[in-house]
Amino acid sequence: INSVLEPSRSLTLAERGGEVIVAHPAFRVLATMNPGGDFGKKELSPALRNRFTEVWVDAVSDPADLGAILEAALPSALVEAGY
Repeated sequence: INSVLEPSRSLTLAERGGEVIVAHPAFRVLATMNPGGDFGKKELSPALRNRFTEVWVDAVSDPADLGAILEAALPSALVEAGY
């Protein structure tokens, strides 16, 4: 996944003879995780962790609150399209 998050936004598939796939211009990654200290969890590698912006959020129980967060963070075209 690291290579897809680089500026080249490409992924080389060794299993397919080195075929290179380039991400669509609208490609986005939204990731969540529990803290690594939770039972059975590991921390992300520094190389992967540096590719994300970390935001600590207390548990969200109100769907309206979650919707407001997504609308503020995502481009309006994605929200309107239902992504």
